[in-house]
Amino acid sequence: MDVDYVIPSKWQHFTIRHDNTLLVYEYTVSVLNQAYFFTYDNTPYLREPKMKHRDMIVDNYKKAGGTLSTLRRIGVNLVTNYEVYLSIQNAFDAKGLEFPASGSVRTDCPTEPGWLELIANNELIHDQRRMLDEYRDELGGVTIDKVVVVANGVSSIGMHNLYMATHLKRQQPHITPTAPEKPLLQPTSHRRSGRGPSKR
Repeated sequence: MDVDYVIPSKWQHFTIRHDNTLLVYEYTVSVLNQAYFFTYDNTPYLREPKMKHRDMIVDNYKKAGGTLSTLRRIGVNLVTNYEVYLSIQNAFDAKGLEFPASGSVRTDCPTEPGWLELIANNELIHDQRRMLDEYRDELGGVTIDKVVVVANGVSSIGMHNLYMATHLKRQQPHITPTAPEKPLLQPTSHRRSGRGPSKR
């Protein structure tokens, strides 16, 4: 069984504010856990020019001490985008599953039913896929392995509190086995003749 072990105490929390007052962005990084999660994103309401979200992920992860070649998880601590929320719900419906109650976990892999529904209008995943393409060399040619959604109760407006994490995978380098090297000198075989030792 493939288990992702997370060390809970190794997380750094950051906030970005406009003019030192307006909260623009809030995120959490764990270089040890090779993870980047954001909690709050108010950047769509900022005036142009502004950074793309995928560029912010790259820049923030590096500034926290990480390198893209080790990044394995990208997530959102609370899904507030309604289109993303509906995409997750549609993915459950596509499999005939009940939309999650508290504590439910769903994993969608690109080869499973429900995947197309999950990514159809999911701007978060679309942006992550663009990031994987634009930073392919630095990331080491990663692809999406799975998306995990966790529900934690229902909010005051009747929507599920959803947490979504995208897990990345890298191709293992193919190592061609090599034949063992032959010794430079071959040991000579000693054959005994039928005659006994010579007498002098």
